[in-house]
Amino acid sequence: MRLEGNGGPVVQGQPATTQFHGTLKLKQVGIAGLAKFLNSPAFAKTDGIVSGDTRIDSDSGKMTANGQMNIQNPRVHGIDLGFPVTAQYDLTDDPRLMQSPFATSLSSWGSRRWPSAAW
Repeated sequence: MRLEGNGGPVVQGQPATTQFHGTLKLKQVGIAGLAKFLNSPAFAKTDGIVSGDTRIDSDSGKMTANGQMNIQNPRVHGIDLGFPVTAQYDLTDDPRLMQSPFATSLSSWGSRRWPSAAW
């Protein structure tokens, strides 16, 4: 896992508005190990090997993240899905607009592909 970028200076009292532009790269990262590192129950009984790149930009509170991820050997609630999962995504969150975050994505579960958009 590698996070590279440029940011700052940190905005005192409003760190979420601090400017950051960078890339998160994951190369064969185990989801179970990542879940332990993040101490997140959301990944309980979930495993697989994730790889991909995400471009992250944050400026004045608006955040965007776009990229693609691929999960090999995915297991959810201890059940092997039996096929890889891929996702291409474009996420935007701008609290100044007083809207929910917006996301578009294209996912593949085995040979099936699903486009989606959500607010």
